[in-house]
Amino acid sequence: MRFSAHDFVYCLVTFFFLTAGLAEFINSDNYGVVNKFILYKCYGRSAAMETLLLQIFTGLNHAIESITSMGSTPTPVYNAFFGGVDPIVVKGVFERILGGAKISVNGKLMNPSIACVNNQDPAWKFHLAECNRVPNTQAFLNLQGPNYIFLCPHFPSLPTAPVEKDCAKLNQARSRLSYSAIGGGTQFTVLLHELVHMYLGQPSLPVEVYDVNPAMSLPPSQSAINPENYAFFVGNILAGCTDFPRFGRGRRLLSDSTDPDSTTHDKAVDGFFVQLSTPADLDPDPLASVALPSRTTKTK
Repeated sequence: MRFSAHDFVYCLVTFFFLTAGLAEFINSDNYGVVNKFILYKCYGRSAAMETLLLQIFTGLNHAIESITSMGSTPTPVYNAFFGGVDPIVVKGVFERILGGAKISVNGKLMNPSIACVNNQDPAWKFHLAECNRVPNTQAFLNLQGPNYIFLCPHFPSLPTAPVEKDCAKLNQARSRLSYSAIGGGTQFTVLLHELVHMYLGQPSLPVEVYDVNPAMSLPPSQSAINPENYAFFVGNILAGCTDFPRFGRGRRLLSDSTDPDSTTHDKAVDGFFVQLSTPADLDPDPLASVALPSRTTKTK
């Protein structure tokens, strides 16, 4: 088959417009790709979301390093949230998140995706209803399409990541922690919680545990499948927290009945992030028909 000069010019012009369109698509606020994770409709928050994801990846690498270097003696933070759990299990979850592998949805492999729900876009009306169904919900995993995490409009109001002042304090008996802002109190830990759901590799606890002291008291078989334990673990490492309680048999927190703090119920944070069932008409994959770019942003 021979090409004329006209055909060549036509192909050249077509190539120019296609590549120009792709460049516009890649740089659009509608879509972004960070380490194989797609950011969808985050608009003016795209840059902040990219930074947050990269911070989570850095935190996961630090957590993996902490687990790898501890040898046969668990560190205090590991013992607090995963005492008795095989480190290979915990590392495996973190490594799967870092790998950003595609998620199987109805027999198809789909890109792991994070969408920013807003109040203005009519396309989000069902998602927005889900966000508002429970007050202060920050994020949820779409159970009909487990490759999608939806971030609710309340999400940006949280502090970005845990810092040292967020570390919980031990009571006088060193038997339990005060309320910890590290769990549902930051964008970092809320999004990490949902990423753990995405890559846990097995069902999570039917009734999840969000408060720090009950989370530490879970037996190994349950702490390994409670996403908040993973968020607490990485968040405490990121913030540089060092004080953790003593444990009795069966992972029960030691308690001093003379210490008033030991009987104080933890401040509930269930409203910060709830894994919700989604309406039957909620589209599990808004990007199913979109050809996404392969560009990734790598961690340093």
